[in-house]
Amino acid sequence: MKITMCLCMDSASETYQAEECAGLVMEHIRYMKSEVPSFNVEADDIESVSVCDECGGISALHEKYTEAHRPTNQKDIREGICINPVQRYYFSNTPNGDRPTQEREDWYYLPYIESYEFEPVDAYYGDYLARMAQIGDHIKCDSEEEWDQKHEDERDRFFDEYRHGVNYTVHCLDGGAWDRPTWRGTFATIEEALQKAHEITGKDPYENVKFMRIEDFE
Repeated sequence: MKITMCLCMDSASETYQAEECAGLVMEHIRYMKSEVPSFNVEADDIESVSVCDECGGISALHEKYTEAHRPTNQKDIREGICINPVQRYYFSNTPNGDRPTQEREDWYYLPYIESYEFEPVDAYYGDYLARMAQIGDHIKCDSEEEWDQKHEDERDRFFDEYRHGVNYTVHCLDGGAWDRPTWRGTFATIEEALQKAHEITGKDPYENVKFMRIEDFE
């Protein structure tokens, strides 16, 4: 049976230790590497997996949280703030309740900064055509001249907003999103990003927020 990522909606799943279904894990990782160029997870990184009761596919991979992922072990720390920290591959796509306990203890209310340089969706016109072909034959593609102009306009907009060609984004695992760190702002300089990070360090932004209850609508 070929294993792919489960696409069943709201189906029950069973969680197993990775060694209990090593073959299934290996097949899934091979599939992901063939479909997602940036996928860099290895079998040794996986602690447990959730397997869909309906289709038998993997509905979630649960990676190990290692010493390399901890804030105190990051290579670039400025003014106490981690810059481009080494995180689990699925760090930004894990329900908060499913996170390793140590990860929650380490990173909750601890903002970090990620830097991004300009990177177009498609580096070359041929890449653009290949991507459009995957979407379907009904898509009308830009000519190479049109694509070149859009590429240039996109780059100009980025450099107009971020004059050094880099933006700095502050994220924080604080419950603002149920399955990922919360975006806390994007800035043109590292100094501005550090200032924002210091402002929110250790603070629960929802401490004084009153959440609506079902009975409030009755």
